[in-house]
Amino acid sequence: MELLTQNGISFAGSEGPAIVIIVILAALALLNLAGRRIGRILSWIFQPILLVLGVVIIPGQVFTARFLEPVLPGVDVHALVAAALDAMPAWATAASWAKLALTTAGSIAVVVLLIRAAKATSR
Repeated sequence: MELLTQNGISFAGSEGPAIVIIVILAALALLNLAGRRIGRILSWIFQPILLVLGVVIIPGQVFTARFLEPVLPGVDVHALVAAALDAMPAWATAASWAKLALTTAGSIAVVVLLIRAAKATSR
């Protein structure tokens, strides 16, 4: 923890974007379940963005040391990542893996369901 503090690293406040995404997903789910066209349109916009962000951002959280080594030459990246992991709750690593799996699988599932709904309404 001391190593993180010395380097100005803090995890405080990082839950905000996750809460916003959850609220958006819940609203889209409710709109889609109610059969509202705007829900489908917004889902077509939001889900691909979420999928791309999940594929780009979350692996950086899961494979942090691999991504940081080329960016931070001369820094003991493994010690830095180990210090960060020690400072985080024990469940954080499992949560990162779950985010990667659920974001990817969930976004793909939603897009497949949107395609099916589009085909059903065009008949």
